[in-house]
Amino acid sequence: QNQGQNQNRNQRGNQNRGNGNGNGSLTGPFLRERHLTGRFQHEGGAGAASVIFYSDGGCDVVTAQGTQRVRQKRWLARPVSVCEVACGRHVTSFEVELPARGAATFFRTKVTLRWQVTDYERVVRNQLRDVERDLGPEIVYRLREVSGRYAVGDAHRANEAIRADIAAGRWSDLGSEVGLA
Repeated sequence: QNQGQNQNRNQRGNQNRGNGNGNGSLTGPFLRERHLTGRFQHEGGAGAASVIFYSDGGCDVVTAQGTQRVRQKRWLARPVSVCEVACGRHVTSFEVELPARGAATFFRTKVTLRWQVTDYERVVRNQLRDVERDLGPEIVYRLREVSGRYAVGDAHRANEAIRADIAAGRWSDLGSEVGLA
């Protein structure tokens, strides 16, 4: 019977992690929230961190590597809710049109963003369910700053300039305000 209970628990967890884009990849790191009425048990394994909020305002992050105290809790404070957040590296891709010099023509390009969570509590506070929706406007703004300097026939040079900006660290802050790197 224990094996059946574990399978049911895993199926429930996978059903509740349905913030993917239909092809099996995640759209964002915030997976789900559940309110606790009893004891807490980390069900995320290595694939998810549990951000536990306590009745007194305390907060812990539990991963497969252990527990990190984010905000101190009183000794008898009880856990009231837990949010699951994806661990590991993930990829989000989307297409955009970027203006060429003069803004009369456009580059159509695919953006591939590799991300991972650096601050689990910040991801929960921001309810970061969709990386493209939340970071996309900033990415497009930064890309347009570069693409607007190149004619549409210079797409390769525009791409090289964008890659040079990224390699120089000009994009290193992207996502930090929402808990990503």
